[in-house]
Amino acid sequence: MRPEREPPSHPVPPIGGPLVQLFLTVMAIVSTWKRLVLVLILGSSMLCGWLIYRDPERVYAVLDAATRPKPLSPGQMSYLYTDIQRELTRLQRSLGDTGMVGVTAWRVDLQTNRAKLVTYASVPEIQAKIEALRAGRWSLELAFFTVNPRINNLLGTIIAGHFVCSKAADTWDALDQLPVIEICLIGVPPDAGAGFAGFLGGAWRYPIQEIERERIAVAFRTAAEELVWKSQ
Repeated sequence: MRPEREPPSHPVPPIGGPLVQLFLTVMAIVSTWKRLVLVLILGSSMLCGWLIYRDPERVYAVLDAATRPKPLSPGQMSYLYTDIQRELTRLQRSLGDTGMVGVTAWRVDLQTNRAKLVTYASVPEIQAKIEALRAGRWSLELAFFTVNPRINNLLGTIIAGHFVCSKAADTWDALDQLPVIEICLIGVPPDAGAGFAGFLGGAWRYPIQEIERERIAVAFRTAAEELVWKSQ
């Protein structure tokens, strides 16, 4: 016969350690859902207290990251073609008495330095000429910044959040095909620091009267704000 194994001199520790044993003990006495919820709340509170005691800096860093206000995403031009067309049509009608013959909306990608015509609104007498441009050069993605320093200065001005005007002859060659003397531009969004997704460009058949400039600037800024994409 085999000799009986002698009992250990020290008692065998419970399997799983004190936390597991505490969990098993608590679960043994929980008999209702209310007690279970109470146990979970108390357990969560004890765990949070233990984490704060062991590593307070990390806990505070996590809480700060979770509660810190998120930065606003850069503004984008509306993705809805109908919204853009409606706003340009309204703008053209409201400023037709100032000599404005057309207004265009361009979507811009600064990272690739590309600009693409979205749509336009114009008086009937130049619509055929604009359609010819739209079917030709303006059907392509064009360089936003160019080798023309006057154009680049205008574009830098609207990126900085300003409404700006210039003689048409000093800017894009394509405008030579239109009866245009002066142009005005504004960014979308119109304010500096809100991102830059595109711009509006208006064209006038004769120089703008000084008395009308403030009215035109306000109308363009309002239109640009309306074309900022709203996620809600």
